[in-house]
Amino acid sequence: MRTLLFLILVSTFATGALAQSLSQQAQCAAQARVTARDDNYKWELENKQVGLPYRTMSFDYQSHYNAKINKCLIMTTRTMTFADKIYTIKNLYDAFERRDYALFTSGNPLFCQLLPSFGQTKYCTTQEEFDSFVAEYMER
Repeated sequence: MRTLLFLILVSTFATGALAQSLSQQAQCAAQARVTARDDNYKWELENKQVGLPYRTMSFDYQSHYNAKINKCLIMTTRTMTFADKIYTIKNLYDAFERRDYALFTSGNPLFCQLLPSFGQTKYCTTQEEFDSFVAEYMER
C-alpha cells in the first residue's frame, strides 16, 4: 500500500513538473521570438543610422528555457559582410532581462567574452571555447 501511495505521489509531482516545464518553455519561446525581432530591428536601425557599410546575410535565433537557473535564454546568430569580409556574431542572453551571458565575433581579431555571472568576465580565444560555454546553458 505504501509503495502504491509513493508511486501516485511521484507520478503526480512528475506530471505537474512536466506541465510547468512545458508552459515555461512555451512562454520562453514566445518571449524569445519578440526579443529576437525587436533586437534585430534595433541593431539594423542603429547601424543604418551610423552609416556602416555592412550587409546582413542571415539572422537566426534559438530559444531555450533553462530550468536549472530558471532563465529563458536566447542565442542569436548573425552573419554579415563588412569591408568585403564575412563575420559571424553570436550572442547568448536572457530573453526577459536581456543580460548577456556570452558574446562572440569571428574574424581578425576574434572577440569572445563569457559572462557567467554579474561582475565575472572571462575572455576566450576560440569558437570551440565559446560553444562549450554556451552548450552548458542550452542543454536540454
